[in-house]
Amino acid sequence: MAKTTQLTGATSAADIAKLLAQATSAQDLTKLVADLKASGKAITNASQALSRHNETLKNSLNAGEIARAISQISSTRDLAKQIADVSASNEALKTVSQDLSRHSEAVRNSLNAKGIADALTSVNALGDVSKRLTGAIPQVNLRLPGVSELITAALPRELPDDYLPRSGGSSDDAQGAAAPGHGETDTIELEIVSASDLGRLVRRARERRHLSQQSFADLAGVGRRFLSELENGKSTLELGKVLKVANAAGISLLARER
Repeated sequence: MAKTTQLTGATSAADIAKLLAQATSAQDLTKLVADLKASGKAITNASQALSRHNETLKNSLNAGEIARAISQISSTRDLAKQIADVSASNEALKTVSQDLSRHSEAVRNSLNAKGIADALTSVNALGDVSKRLTGAIPQVNLRLPGVSELITAALPRELPDDYLPRSGGSSDDAQGAAAPGHGETDTIELEIVSASDLGRLVRRARERRHLSQQSFADLAGVGRRFLSELENGKSTLELGKVLKVANAAGISLLARER
């Protein structure tokens, strides 16, 4: 490093000596010094001008950035305005959708009410038509010989109880003759205290209709064996079937508290 400085100093001294050697007089030397000073001022002025230029350039760059920032601010405002417009549009769409939903519900309800009213009107119209058709149908009374009598005899009806025996009698014939003075339409209350009493009532009702056990069992909806066991006084029978036979025989079984 020191060696490099010495070489530089030697070169400068050599240049100065060379310049002095070239100067022929003191005036030339003075002129040379003045030229050097002028060159130094020119360099200084150039440096200052360059500094001012750099400052101007910096200022212009700053102004450009500021202008760009301002332009971006305007764009941001526009964007914010667009966002606000989009939000308002969404709110408007929501409001329209809600109004449309309410309108659809109202239309649906009105259609349902109209459908119900139309259905009721149709039912009433069908009822009126049925009444007119029923009134227009002629009433036909068919009397077929033999068949009508058989059907009439098979229908359940109330039977008089005056000829039925009370419990405790010895035989059917003696009990049948115990009440000769009552008419067919008179009824008396008979207390059923055993299955035999009910069996005798069923048998007499069947015989008055001139029906066999099979025919009467078919009429009551039970089997012939069940009817035979009931007439014979069997006590362990199904209550539902017993009630069917009693209904077919026209026997009213009324339970009363003592």
